[in-house]
Amino acid sequence: MEPHSPADPASPPQVLPYCNVLPTPPRTSSACVTPLLQQPTNISPTDIATISAKLENVKISKYSNALLQRDALPQPRHRPVDSFGDVPAGILEELLGPSTDPYMKERFFNHVLLEEVYELCEIPFSQMPNHPDISHADHTYLVYVVERGLHAEKGLRRLLIRIEDRCRAVVMGVCMEWQAKYDKEKVDLEKEKTELEKEKTELAHKWEREKDDLSHKWEREKDDLSHKWEREKVDLENQLNQQHINAKHDKDLYQAEKENLKQRSQYAEKRTIDLEESITRWRSTSNQDKFNPRGGSVSRAMSWEKDPVIIQVRPTLKKSNELSSDEKEQLEKSFEDILSKPNATEIECYGPIQDAVNTFVPNINCYDTSKSKYLGGESPDISICLVRSIRVHTHLCYGIIEAKRPAELLETAAHLGQVKDYILTLMHAQTSRTRFWGFLTNMKENILIEIQRGKQISGNLQHTIIKYTHMEWAAVMNYLRDVTSTEDLCPPPLHFAKELGDIQDIISGSEKWTLGEFYIPDNVTKKMVVKYSKLSPPMAYHKQELKILRHLAACSKVNNAPCSIVKLVWDPAISAGDDYHESLDENSDPPLPRIQFGIAPVGRKFELAAFKTPAHFQDAIDTLLDGLNWLHNTARVIHRDIRPANVIIDHITKQPVIIDFDCAFLLQSDTQGGTQKVKLTTYGGGLICLPSEVLKLALKEYENGRNPMIQNIWYEPKAAHDLGAFVLLVLAILFPVQFKEFPAHKLQDSGSKAEIEELLNLHKELALSSIWGRIWTEALQGNVKELKRIGDLGWWPKKVTADTPRKPGGSISFNI
Repeated sequence: MEPHSPADPASPPQVLPYCNVLPTPPRTSSACVTPLLQQPTNISPTDIATISAKLENVKISKYSNALLQRDALPQPRHRPVDSFGDVPAGILEELLGPSTDPYMKERFFNHVLLEEVYELCEIPFSQMPNHPDISHADHTYLVYVVERGLHAEKGLRRLLIRIEDRCRAVVMGVCMEWQAKYDKEKVDLEKEKTELEKEKTELAHKWEREKDDLSHKWEREKDDLSHKWEREKVDLENQLNQQHINAKHDKDLYQAEKENLKQRSQYAEKRTIDLEESITRWRSTSNQDKFNPRGGSVSRAMSWEKDPVIIQVRPTLKKSNELSSDEKEQLEKSFEDILSKPNATEIECYGPIQDAVNTFVPNINCYDTSKSKYLGGESPDISICLVRSIRVHTHLCYGIIEAKRPAELLETAAHLGQVKDYILTLMHAQTSRTRFWGFLTNMKENILIEIQRGKQISGNLQHTIIKYTHMEWAAVMNYLRDVTSTEDLCPPPLHFAKELGDIQDIISGSEKWTLGEFYIPDNVTKKMVVKYSKLSPPMAYHKQELKILRHLAACSKVNNAPCSIVKLVWDPAISAGDDYHESLDENSDPPLPRIQFGIAPVGRKFELAAFKTPAHFQDAIDTLLDGLNWLHNTARVIHRDIRPANVIIDHITKQPVIIDFDCAFLLQSDTQGGTQKVKLTTYGGGLICLPSEVLKLALKEYENGRNPMIQNIWYEPKAAHDLGAFVLLVLAILFPVQFKEFPAHKLQDSGSKAEIEELLNLHKELALSSIWGRIWTEALQGNVKELKRIGDLGWWPKKVTADTPRKPGGSISFNI
């Protein structure tokens, strides 16, 4: 049998002399020893494990199970009797020394294994076959030693060396196989790397070519666009130049007319605002508010039909304000009772509507106003107002809801015209708001009407009416949530300090101030009027009024002011110092500086109807003159705006009180002698209060061909000017209808020479009057004592009763 070559690792050896090539250690020691000589041996399990471990270390476990085959070995008949003892020293030194082979880190044999092999090889010489060439390369035999001599030792050495060489050949074959595989993979990787480098180079060249192509293309397109832009630029410049030439030509043709129209338009807009505010103030204080939004005697049905109406399906509603499913279910339940009554009255509908609005619409107050004639003498059923209000007011109202019986037909011209009238009245009251709304409902159906403010043309305020089709109650609540957070659908914002609490009432203000009624913070039993500046930052006249009021309060501590002088009772800015007048508005985002303060008392309009008897009127005249005398001599203040609008009647004492010091002038005193120091200023009060010298200066400007501005004329304020205005105030109270012919607040036309002449003629006629002439003269001379007799002119007949007190003499007489 020819053994396999050790150079071929793919073919495992059939016989491996005296070694076990199992991939794993044998299961028993006998399995390893028995194939050697088919008889027991003293090889210990430790040595067997050592042989197996060595074979594992040289990585030959890939070969098949092959022990020493029985047929390949001659079978000894018996074990030798004699034995050598230890292995010769030469063999030990050669086979157990340090390994110098790079493929085997440790030697194959150890001391115990070497002795076993040496002992097994000792057999009688007569049994040794005639086998001279024991070291043949293709056969492996067990050496039969017959004598103890040099020849036997050399044969044994060759056999052991051949066993170790066979093991090394197996290990070397495995290593060479791995090295060949590694070299092949290395060659493949180098080849792949070369291909990748080549591909990378090709891609780089390709990218450079594409980059160059794109660059050239971009440059060409850039040049084309640049040329195109230059051409278009030149064309546009030519067009603009031509248009500029045409516009300049048109401007030169119509410049004079344009300036004239602009001036007249500004005057008309300003006058319109003044008239609207005057009408609003008059309506809010008069019990005879006869404003008719329909015009004349037109019925509500005709009012609805005469104006065009835009019909739309439904308004745009915000998703964020929609009612949840639970809220919708709760809303439906709140109306179940009223809808179950077929003959329910209109009054029974007010409560469920009011409760539903208060429940589902935040930050509002919903009132039953069916009996409150607050809206131009009219009473909408439900009114929705600002949250800080404690009662309904035209300036605080978002909108209205007009309710009808469930059995009543809803969409009629009369019902729609009624809602339209309410909305138009609200529009005339809130002049700065642009959109207004109202609902008409019979609990089953809901109709929304919106009116948008337009421009004023030929004295008529234009508006647009929009009517929406029927809306469900959930959509109504969604709409109410939307409009109460939309600026152009809300009442004008109020900037009263939050520390004041709820608004007790809104008082008609002016273009400078907004006025509200509140309880005094440190005295909740008394009320005050709070004024805040409409403009932010405030103007000089706003600061001037607070400065004068503080000055009056300081003078009153030294010499008590009469009851006819208004008192400063709340001043939030004083905490920062006397020189500070502004406080931050908490209702603005970001907070804006405003002038805000509270004055007392709260009063009503100063008119002749406020006095029950002539004696009461005389007392009022005396009280006013005492107040003016204190202002001029103690406080050293000239009011400069004494007219009916700036005097009120105290609700409690029924005495007149002078208010509105924003035009007042503080006289300066010399620090050395205490004498009055002359100082000139411009005029800022009402036109009716203009002194004669200012009117004469203005008329002189007209005569010189100039158009003067009254507010730009410098003059020296005097106490006599207030007394002259006081005489005109009494005339306006005694003859209100006739005195309406004279402008009380402002010039009707800033360039009106005729109005200046009318006022000068009034002064001349007063001086020539047989009754009023002496009073006018005494006023211009500053004689307060003589002016007190003016109250006698306010006499009227009164039925005498037993309780009526009589003056001595039994009648009223006066000598003027």
